[in-house]
Amino acid sequence: DDTIYICIDESGNLHKNSSNRFFVIGGFITNNSLKGRSIFKNEILKYKISEGILPKDEVKGSTVPNSKKKIIMENIKTNYQKSNIFEECFIVVDKKNLKKEIEEVNILYNYFLNVLIKRLNSKGKLTNKKIVIKLDNRTIKVGSVNGLYEYLKGEYFFSDVNISEVIYEDSKHREEIQLADFICNYYWKKKKK
Repeated sequence: DDTIYICIDESGNLHKNSSNRFFVIGGFITNNSLKGRSIFKNEILKYKISEGILPKDEVKGSTVPNSKKKIIMENIKTNYQKSNIFEECFIVVDKKNLKKEIEEVNILYNYFLNVLIKRLNSKGKLTNKKIVIKLDNRTIKVGSVNGLYEYLKGEYFFSDVNISEVIYEDSKHREEIQLADFICNYYWKKKKK
């Protein structure tokens, strides 16, 4: 199967009224998102047990110290790469260096996600692959659900990148989105220092 999954979340806030200087959008690419779900589930369960957190409770990346996130992320990379593709991917937006302040968050979110996809494609990661993008369903406003898919489909229509699907998932029930959250939050916290 030539499918590549891009699992995406974000940290920070793009809107001009937010005091966050940095915005991180990213996560990871893989050829097996179910493996990411299962590995993350195991790693987060170990973390919950060590911290006395109930197994049913969701753990957000923002609540885990970066030192522990790094260990979890390294364990995931090690377990993943035995037989599958797994690569972190993200971009950092420095709002102080933008030419205009951002008011239309959804439009710019789509734009920055496309910048990330272009970067992955320039590295040859997406060529002649069927691309499925998985996003946290809290990312998008009602009415814009098809907007991202149509925007990307048009953007890559004449290229060798096949945007097959954009799927909105509930992070509470999709560990691959939780893992994308961990990755984004890790790099966002590093930038904030």
